[in-house]
Order: sequence, then C-alpha cells, then structure tokens
Amino acid sequence: MSVTLWITGINPEPWSAGTAFKRGPHAVGIAKDGKLRAYQDALIDEFPIQNPNQTMLDKNDIKLDVSFYFWRQTAANAAVADATSMQRATEDALQFLLYSNDRNNHKVSSTIMEQTPTTEPCIMIVVDHFRRDRILFIPKQPVTTTKWADDDWVAPEEEMF
Repeated sequence: MSVTLWITGINPEPWSAGTAFKRGPHAVGIAKDGKLRAYQDALIDEFPIQNPNQTMLDKNDIKLDVSFYFWRQTAANAAVADATSMQRATEDALQFLLYSNDRNNHKVSSTIMEQTPTTEPCIMIVVDHFRRDRILFIPKQPVTTTKWADDDWVAPEEEMF
C-alpha cells in the first residue's frame, strides 16, 4: 500500500513555539505563531479538496511510514527553514485528515527539495505501512567503530545481527 499525495499552492511553514502569555497568577499559556496557524489552517482546508477520495490510513492502529517532500518559496534574503520544523508543522495539521494520531507514524522523514524565492510551493507526501523488515541494519549493541567505503557507512561484521 504506497500512497503518494500532493498539496499545491500552499507554502510550507516551519513549526515555531509562538508567544507566551500570562493565563493566571500561576499559569502561562502559549499562543500559536500566526504564520504557523495560517499554514496549518490552509492545509486543513485544502487537503480534502486536493485529495477528495483520501481516507485516514491508520485504521485498526496500522503503523505508518510517512515521507514529506517540501518545495518552499522564501522571501529574498530570508532565512531558510529546516526540514524537521516543516515536518512537525505539516504532520500536526494532517492529524485527523490522513491519520487519526501522529503517534501511529512510526517512521517519518522529511526532505527539502527546493527553497528559493522562485520556488513554486508544493508538498508531496508518500505513505506506506511501517514494516520492521525494511530496516537494513540494527546493531546488537552500540556501534563503537565504523568503516567507510565509497561514502556509504558500513558496520563491522561482528556487530551486526
């Protein structure tokens, strides 16, 4: 079950903490950042329009493998966002649309495809069932030595299953 979904016309925004405010004599609250809220609201509104037949993929507690690919337009001379911050903001917004709870996303990755002032904003999401047998290397113990061959990491034989 591999599903590829596209969301176009929405510029990915990174997650940010927002502004703290006093809620009472001994309590503090945090208001969501305005750009983050607008981005997540746009995703919530636009996702079902651009993907009208898509249902939640984690029915019966199926664990998911989710990959996000971001094309982000930036202002000239603006700071670029990091992949994990955009992943967090997007993953939170898609809860109850693509999956019932992001805790069911057991493997999550994000890739920034392009981030320039001329980039056409877009998000591609690839979702599959999480499978432990797709993990290529699991150490028996913490790896203490490594070998490098042609820029690929290779673990010593005695430390592999």
